[in-house]
Amino acid sequence: MAKSLQQIFPPLDDFLTLPAEQIAPLLLEYLKQFGERIHRYNLTIQSSEFGQYAGRRYDEAARVIQEAWSVLHIEGLLAPTGDSSNHLWFVTRKGKAIESRADYDAYRRGYLLPENSVTPELAQKVRPLFLSGDYDTAVFKAFRELEVRVRDAAGLSEELLGVALMRAAFDTRSGPLTDQNRVEGEKVATQHLFAGAMGIFKNPSSHRNVSFSPAEAAAIIRFADYLISWVDSIDKSRQTEPS
Repeated sequence: MAKSLQQIFPPLDDFLTLPAEQIAPLLLEYLKQFGERIHRYNLTIQSSEFGQYAGRRYDEAARVIQEAWSVLHIEGLLAPTGDSSNHLWFVTRKGKAIESRADYDAYRRGYLLPENSVTPELAQKVRPLFLSGDYDTAVFKAFRELEVRVRDAAGLSEELLGVALMRAAFDTRSGPLTDQNRVEGEKVATQHLFAGAMGIFKNPSSHRNVSFSPAEAAAIIRFADYLISWVDSIDKSRQTEPS
C-alpha cells in the first residue's frame, strides 16, 4: 500500500535539520512508489504533495530535497532516463534491491569498503562484519589476520602475540622478515610500523569496545590489508631466492 510523503518524512522542522544522507533513504522509499518514470519537476513543484508538506518554507525544503536526490544519484540508486528535458528519472536495480533503512545503511557501508578493495581472503573474513556495522570486530579480525600471516611467514612460536610478535619478526638484526639490504633507519621504521599498527588497532579491540566510524574502520581495514600484502610479498620473495 502506497504511503503518503507525510507518513515517510519526519515533521518539517526535523527534516530541515537532517543531513542529505539521512533524507536519501526516505526519498528513495517515496520515489519507489512512482514506477519506472519519475518526473523530477512535477514531484517537487509547490502544487505537489512535497510543496504542500513544505508550505511556507518551500524554497528551503526544496534545496534539501535536491541534496538528497543528488546523494541517490551519486550512489547509483537513481538515474535519469536520458529524455531531452532531463526531467524523467528511474530507480535503478540497486535502488530497487533496497527494501529497508537497514538495507540502505548496509549499501552505504559497502560503498566505503568495496569487495575488491581488499584481498579476497580478507574480504571473506572481515567485510560481512563491516557491512553489519560491527566495526570493532571487523578491525580486530583484520589485524588478527595480519598477526597470523606474520607468524606463519616468520616461522615463529604461537606464544608470541601482537606487538611482541611484530618486533621479533622484524627485528633489525635477526628478524626473519627483515630485509637486511635496507639501511638501518628503514629497518627500524619497518619494525615500528608493524608493531605500532598492532598496538594501536588490534590490542585495544581485544580488551575493550572501541568506537570507529564507518569511514575510519574502512580505512583501517585497508591499511591492514596493505600490511598483509607486504608480508605476503616478503614471503614470496624468500621462497624464490636461490638456496
